[in-house]
Amino acid sequence: MALLDHQKPTRKQIPHLRARQRANDTEPSAAPGVRSLVADPTVTGVGGTVLKLNDQPLAGVTVSLEHRSVRTDEAGRFVPTAIPAGPHALVVDGRTVPGGREYLHVIFGVEVRPHGLTELTHAVYLPRVQPSDWVTLPSPTQTDTAIHHPNWPDVEILHAPKDTVFRDREGKILTRIALVPVPLDRAPYPTPAAFPMYFMLHP
Repeated sequence: MALLDHQKPTRKQIPHLRARQRANDTEPSAAPGVRSLVADPTVTGVGGTVLKLNDQPLAGVTVSLEHRSVRTDEAGRFVPTAIPAGPHALVVDGRTVPGGREYLHVIFGVEVRPHGLTELTHAVYLPRVQPSDWVTLPSPTQTDTAIHHPNWPDVEILHAPKDTVFRDREGKILTRIALVPVPLDRAPYPTPAAFPMYFMLHP
């Protein structure tokens, strides 16, 4: 995933986009049922919302952590509970959305509170993976390989040394990856303000 603004020069847009991101960093207003879970000391888990880039909710996304998986509802909400307190990797998998459209697969860290639901302070934006985002590559690479997005042939997004093997989290060898451009103010999670660009790979 490349955080690039392909409409205007990226650097000219950064201050405006970062201002929008900071404005959205405040604690979201939660529905009464969610607020009761946040206040309930017997509940542990994570609550959040998955959105498309147009700010519409995205249903059918699989959200997993600590061997517990749920699907987002029609409002884009997910609330997996009975999660031990402490640091966890939250897996948000847009590949499970029904209807034939594939969305980004992302992983980021969360700290689960020991008492009450941990409500994310940001929306999880997932862009759609377009057919043009996919790049085919040998695994292992036969030579030092520069990897580019087809729409940005002059931008080297990843440099893979010879004999690099690409694998997903389950250890499966990959022979193609997607490089998905994302607007700077619609990242799946907050990024450092100093970043003019950010890159992820979608298996």
